[in-house]
Amino acid sequence: MYGLLHQAFTLHELANLRGTEVGKPRPVHETREVMAIAQAMCRLFTFHQLVTCSMKGATTTKGSPRPSLPAAERNAIIDVIAKTFDKPSVDVEEKMRGCLRHLRLMHK
Repeated sequence: MYGLLHQAFTLHELANLRGTEVGKPRPVHETREVMAIAQAMCRLFTFHQLVTCSMKGATTTKGSPRPSLPAAERNAIIDVIAKTFDKPSVDVEEKMRGCLRHLRLMHK
């Protein structure tokens, strides 16, 4: 069945499904950055903090606000990852929010 599926699509169609172009490698840099963020968060914060805290402890539209992650550690992770992967710290912070959200949803 696996062979039949690949025979039904051309090489260009498969590349479009994967979100890449033919002849260009898939972007590995993105996944490395997210994995580095997740590993750093798991090393610096406790499991309880990752599940119950938000990034900055701001008010929410639903329910009561969560406490914030410690600012020094949070900013250290953002700075190190931004310098390592040569990305703006705003992008790294957004990805860190996504990692935190995924960890919280996985725990539910």
